[in-house]
Amino acid sequence: MNRTRRHAESSSGMGKCNGRNKNGSREGVCSGPQVIEVPREACKDSFCLVEPQIDADGNHNWPFDRFCPADVLFLTVDGGHQVRMNRHQYFEILYV
Repeated sequence: MNRTRRHAESSSGMGKCNGRNKNGSREGVCSGPQVIEVPREACKDSFCLVEPQIDADGNHNWPFDRFCPADVLFLTVDGGHQVRMNRHQYFEILYV
């Protein structure tokens, strides 16, 4: 059976113009994908940071602050090293 592929529009609203510029018009507000530039000093190597925190059983223990157990990090990945599979007792969100 021959099936045709349809590309559905994203439900996230990415790439759509929902905002207005300083003059009140929508011209030039959302011209395409947005790029976020992060200073190199703010980025950490994922392998060097995460791998030492994984124990022999494959459990990852993140050193959260007891009074504010949340972290936001900018991690880099090189092609030479991969963090091994692990499990943890916290909720993780990865935004690529």
